[in-house]
Amino acid sequence: MKKYIILLIIITSASVSSCSIAQTVNRGYTVRLRIGTQAHSVEDVTEAFRALTGRIDHFGGEIDKNLTPEPGLPVELSVSVPCDEEDLRRLLTRPGRLEIRPLYSNQDASELYRFVEEFEPSPKSGAAHPLEEYILPSWLSYTTPVIGMVSYSEWKPLINLLRKPDIKLYLPDRAVPALGMYTEEDKRHNFYLLNGGEPFPWNDHIANTYHELYAHDYEGVRIILDEPGGAEFARLTGEMTGDYMAIVIDGMVFSAPRVMTRIDGGRFSISLPNRVNDNEMILWAAILGNCLQVPVEIVSVVKE
Repeated sequence: MKKYIILLIIITSASVSSCSIAQTVNRGYTVRLRIGTQAHSVEDVTEAFRALTGRIDHFGGEIDKNLTPEPGLPVELSVSVPCDEEDLRRLLTRPGRLEIRPLYSNQDASELYRFVEEFEPSPKSGAAHPLEEYILPSWLSYTTPVIGMVSYSEWKPLINLLRKPDIKLYLPDRAVPALGMYTEEDKRHNFYLLNGGEPFPWNDHIANTYHELYAHDYEGVRIILDEPGGAEFARLTGEMTGDYMAIVIDGMVFSAPRVMTRIDGGRFSISLPNRVNDNEMILWAAILGNCLQVPVEIVSVVKE
C-alpha cells in the first residue's frame, strides 16, 4: 500500500534558494471577520490582529493596519493578496500552532496489533475486533510511524475505541492518537500515536520562517528558532536519534520523519513535493511565523 508521508528535511550547510510567490497578481477582497470573543481582552485581540497583518505581509499582500478590532465584534477589512479565496480563508483562520513530539512506531504498538490479530469473536456474533479495519498487523514486518488509516468521519469513533480500558492496556505509555495528512491514493488519513506530555511553546521561539525551493521539485518551510528554542530542539533530537518525531500543526501530524542525528543550530525545514499548489508552502510559512492565540471567524468574503 502506498502512503503519502511528508518528509522533514534538516538543513545544515547545504545551499538553498528562497522563492517568490508564484501568483504575483494580487486579488482584492472585502472580508468581515471576528477576532476572538467578548471573553478575550483587547490586548489579546490586538496581538491577533498584528499576527494577521504579519501573515498578509509575509504572503506579499496588503491590508489596512490602522484598524482597532474589538473582541468578538465584526470588523471589515480590505485585503489584497496573491491567492484565491480558499487560501485566503486558511491564511486568516488557521491558528498555526506548532508542536514537535516523540512518535511511537508500529513496532512500539505491537501489543495492540497482536491483541487485535488474536481477538476471538464470540460464537454468537462472530464479529471481528472493531479496530481491525483501522490497523494493519501485516505492517509489523517493517517499521513505520503509521499505525493505521482512517477516514475523517471515523476519527472520533476511533478515538473513543482507543480510550476504552480494555484497549488502552495494549497501548504504549502516554500514547495519544493523532490524525495525519490525507492520503490521495487511499482517500483516507494516516493516524499515529504521539508520546504525550507537556508541550514546549515552539511558536514563542520561532525567530523567522520563509519558503524555499529544493532540487527535484520539492518545496519547504524553513524555520529558524531563537536560542532557547534551538537548545530545546537540539536536546529533543539528541534524545530521539533513531526514533520517529512528529511535526504537528494545529493538532494534525504534518510530517513524521525519523531522526538520524542530533540537530544543533535551531534551523530545520518542513518539506513536501510540489503537488498541492504553487503557494502552499509560502502560505504555511506565513501561518507558522505568525501564530494566532485567539480564534478568528470569517463572517463573509466578497471579491472586489
